[in-house]
Amino acid sequence: MRIVVGLLVAALLSALVADAWLVRELLERLRSSQALRLDPVDLDFYPAGAGHDAPEPRVVVFGDSRAHAWTPPEDSVGFAFVNRGMGGQTTGQALARFDHHVAPLEPHVVLIQLGVNDLRQISFLRDRRSAIVANCLANLERIVARARSLGATVVLTTIFPIGEPPLSRRLFFSAPEIQVAIDEVNARLRGLAASDVIVFEGDAVLRAPSGEPAAAYSKDWLHVSPAGYTALNQVLEPVLHEIAAR
Repeated sequence: MRIVVGLLVAALLSALVADAWLVRELLERLRSSQALRLDPVDLDFYPAGAGHDAPEPRVVVFGDSRAHAWTPPEDSVGFAFVNRGMGGQTTGQALARFDHHVAPLEPHVVLIQLGVNDLRQISFLRDRRSAIVANCLANLERIVARARSLGATVVLTTIFPIGEPPLSRRLFFSAPEIQVAIDEVNARLRGLAASDVIVFEGDAVLRAPSGEPAAAYSKDWLHVSPAGYTALNQVLEPVLHEIAAR
């Protein structure tokens, strides 16, 4: 009898914890959605003029939270790094703020990591999968074109892989179908390579030999650990050397 009561109590406590998490999640999403109504692409996130005092030549790191967390490599070949990543943003939001946050900095190099926040919405909008993938690609192509029009060299990173979401998020996100879409977009991004567009295989850097995202390089199912950025920078440094030598 005591075992049964204990199991019931445990189940009740688990349900209460889950309910509390769901309430917090819903409140946070509501708060974020209301904030976006006031500033739909977060133009106020970076103060006007910030970064203009960085010495030239400048590398502007642009994209979502994965870009925002990207720290400069130790050997940056004389480049000054200015970060313009922003957590949670889609390619459409990033495109809308490019002229506000990137163009005024007159970058020599634009490093782009974007797309996962578009593609993870496929879990909610499966009937719009084709449109989501197409829009993601189109927006990335527009961002690349805009950066090239500034005279910048583009380092276009493939979209980083994702891991398995925690149990609390598996109700919302299907990792396999998101990863299939990431792979599809990455295959298309490789076709954008040009003399001034370097496709940086970040996806490959962050994978273990098994093909799964390397545990040491993963902060969580979406984000990269400090060790992951160190690994990325080891590959980025010779790319910057190549650009500097041109």
